[in-house]
Amino acid sequence: MITREELYAMVWSEPVLAVARRLGVSSSYLARVCTALGVPSPPRGYWVKKAKGRAPPAPTLPAPRPGAPTRWSTPGERGAPIKRFYASTPPAAGGVHGLIGGAENHFRAGSPVEGAGGYLRPRKRLLVDVTTSETSLEKCLDFANKLFMSLERHGHKVVLAAERLARPEIGRRQDSPAHGPANLVDARRSMRPASEPWRPLRPTVAYFGMMPLGLAIVETSEAVLMRYAGQGRYVRATDNPAACASADAVTYTLTMYREVPSGRLKLVAYSPDPTVSWTREWLETPDEPLGGRIGRIVADLEKAAVTLASQGTTAR
Repeated sequence: MITREELYAMVWSEPVLAVARRLGVSSSYLARVCTALGVPSPPRGYWVKKAKGRAPPAPTLPAPRPGAPTRWSTPGERGAPIKRFYASTPPAAGGVHGLIGGAENHFRAGSPVEGAGGYLRPRKRLLVDVTTSETSLEKCLDFANKLFMSLERHGHKVVLAAERLARPEIGRRQDSPAHGPANLVDARRSMRPASEPWRPLRPTVAYFGMMPLGLAIVETSEAVLMRYAGQGRYVRATDNPAACASADAVTYTLTMYREVPSGRLKLVAYSPDPTVSWTREWLETPDEPLGGRIGRIVADLEKAAVTLASQGTTAR
């Protein structure tokens, strides 16, 4: 494992071609590693000028960029391959954050998960951390875009984690008696265990200086009394039975509580450092949508990052 400080010393002590040969990579590959780690490399003709005593002094190594890796595993070593360091976010265009542009097509190309109440499972896993049904997909992505753009305007880069940061399991339940049966405990005893519809390949993180905070946007689920309508279908027990009858016109009476998407959003922020246990949630209510609270959410995240940094938690 080579740190950016060690790589800086290498490329300014001998030509990049010689360093690359010694490390077992091509010079163009090593140049991309330097770019990924934010390490300046000598310009063309530098070594000729140095041999004549006319080379300019080497620039100082700048501080690492928020979200940029700080070390590199050479070929054969255990660790993240160099392609992981290129988890760069496409630039925002037309008010759309790079992580959001094109995400809707990937989600719609997937299909609802059996047993997960209609939550989507996109075929691509290298995506923004959003868990939603098809009905609420546009709402979730719109909120994510507004939140990410606000964070960017405040100087906090939002990216797919380039390093091996951890994402905890994110719960979907609303956990509010106002949006479910009178006795949620009894209802859940009759529900099948909820399966996680999908899990992104890498966490979505916002960098506050060098402090990463993971972000997950979830359409919450609620316990709803459902009636079996035949052919593997369940409908809400409050729906018109005649309109929901199966093709064989048999009236089904089996009912059970099942978790279904609620249409309400939840933002979960967490520490992606597996050694630090910290999470914070913001729940949407009918009277207070999350989209109207973005300013407060950004301020809360900034305060949390300062607190975690003061406790000695830093980006890996």
